[in-house]
Amino acid sequence: MSWKHPAQSLYLCDFYFANTIPFLEIVSEQDRLAGERKLVDLLVSKYSGKAGHSSLLNSSHMRKREFNECIAGLIDREAITVRASESTSGRVGKEYVLSPLVMESWK
Repeated sequence: MSWKHPAQSLYLCDFYFANTIPFLEIVSEQDRLAGERKLVDLLVSKYSGKAGHSSLLNSSHMRKREFNECIAGLIDREAITVRASESTSGRVGKEYVLSPLVMESWK
């Protein structure tokens, strides 16, 4: 494709340059929120609003870093709370509890 007017090509370059970064930021935010939605969906559908750290991590099939980022986002939004739980072997672990408001609105 040949351009008869170099100004047209410069305009297109400027347009794509100005809009690529905002577009990539939107896509990145949607990816992060998709992980959070997945965790909320698991908490609602599989765990009735409460799940241990290891159980939720394993069933999410996420990498540890991604999982921790999503959990931190949900805690920041007050969608979940973290509390200590004791297993049958006497070990203390984390349990994630979904907010009743989120639980109700998700159904």
